Amino acid sequence: MASMPVDLDRRVRNTATADAERLCTALELAIRVGGAGEREQREAVLRLRAGMAANPGLPAFLGGAHDVPGMDCRKEPEGAGRARAVAEIAGRAAAAGERVLIAGPSRAAVDAAVALLSVELTVIRLEEPGVGPRTLDGIADELRERALAATAGADDPLLRDWRERMGRPPEQLHGELLRLADVIAATWLGCGRPEFGDLEYDLVVLDGADRLPPPVAVVPLVRARRAVLIGARGVLGRR
Repeated sequence: MASMPVDLDRRVRNTATADAERLCTALELAIRVGGAGEREQREAVLRLRAGMAANPGLPAFLGGAHDVPGMDCRKEPEGAGRARAVAEIAGRAAAAGERVLIAGPSRAAVDAAVALLSVELTVIRLEEPGVGPRTLDGIADELRERALAATAGADDPLLRDWRERMGRPPEQLHGELLRLADVIAATWLGCGRPEFGDLEYDLVVLDGADRLPPPVAVVPLVRARRAVLIGARGVLGRR
């Protein structure tokens, strides 16, 4: 069962603007114990407290400050229009050579945006199982088949070694594929799973920010140098 949104108390938010330690303490208190993604939220807050957020202005932004470099908030109603906006922003950044994370409220919302991205981009859906298109296992299998076909009957020792490596289980290729992807897409908490925790991005496009509890928002935000937050009303649960 998904946890109910838990927002920071407004008074705590206002007094935490210039105090990162107080902000992190408030974020930790707002995490629902035993709720969905508790581990991911706590690890993200620890990263924020240690000064490891990719955007150093993130504490000020979460505290309520305006005009934080690299943080952009946009209003867009839910539906097909928002999916197009997410895909357009992510696709434009990826085409310019940036590494992009799309983080959305549900798999359906993420998939709607991913479906609109150019087929020329390498896009990976982190949480999707199986070997379908744009899944980790699917891309790994495709790469392995191409490599095995290209090196069939090779006498060169280096090519034989490469062929042997490509014959290993596809999960051994996951780390390299994630580092080479143009766009990675996941739910708000999915991008913070332990196996993906070390990934960082030039840009995160955060969908549904108007109903996103701050402790959950930290999970994708600490991993990106820039962020575009999209919601129907303000950002981070503010009305």
